Amino acid sequence: MMKINTIFQAKNINDLKSLGSYYELKKHIENQLDVVLGVRGWESLFYKIIFLNKSILNNRNYLYEIYRENDLANSIKIINETLGVQIKATSLKDLENKITNLVSLLGEYDPALRFEETKIKNFKNSSKLEGIDIESPNDSTSLESIIDKYKR
Repeated sequence: MMKINTIFQAKNINDLKSLGSYYELKKHIENQLDVVLGVRGWESLFYKIIFLNKSILNNRNYLYEIYRENDLANSIKIINETLGVQIKATSLKDLENKITNLVSLLGEYDPALRFEETKIKNFKNSSKLEGIDIESPNDSTSLESIIDKYKR
């Protein structure tokens, strides 16, 4: 089956329909995210996907604070209201794992960050081809400073 991010990148209902049947997509999302969506039909599925994605992106830190500051029943209630889905958990640790799973599957992709990571990795690998071994830079090291250090 397809990756969950492929489903969440659908731009309209027709894009969703092209990915598979309604039932398959709904079950795949619910199984991957371990939530109950509570939708009936393509339109409600599409808008639930948009809402869930935005909710996780906008409330990532808040989601972690909820279960740290409340008991299990209140945490589940607040998270369900915030995300618009039903999450079931048997303990705070279980709830933490489910929130971490949701955030890792939906909320962490940043194209600019991914580009920077790839750029540094590719630069290090191409430098190895020329016989230059570059150690992993820390956050304060820029690509320009590395180039200046190994300039011939």
